[in-house]
Amino acid sequence: MASRYPWCMGIQSSEQGQSISCPFSTFEECRAEASLNRGWCFPNPRYVAQAPETAPQSQPEPPPGAPTKRRR
Repeated sequence: MASRYPWCMGIQSSEQGQSISCPFSTFEECRAEASLNRGWCFPNPRYVAQAPETAPQSQPEPPPGAPTKRRR
């Protein structure tokens, strides 16, 4: 199953063993949380990048004085 978040954090605990959480959009966001929990960050192996949204393509305006197409 694909994930929409590119970064994961791992935490090693003597009580619970190792746990992994992958809710981070940026490496910096993960590092901030990891520093509070003595964790580490790594790329999410299940992350699938979303295709960027594209704006509809419009025709460029002709330069001033350029001939224009006329409809008949």
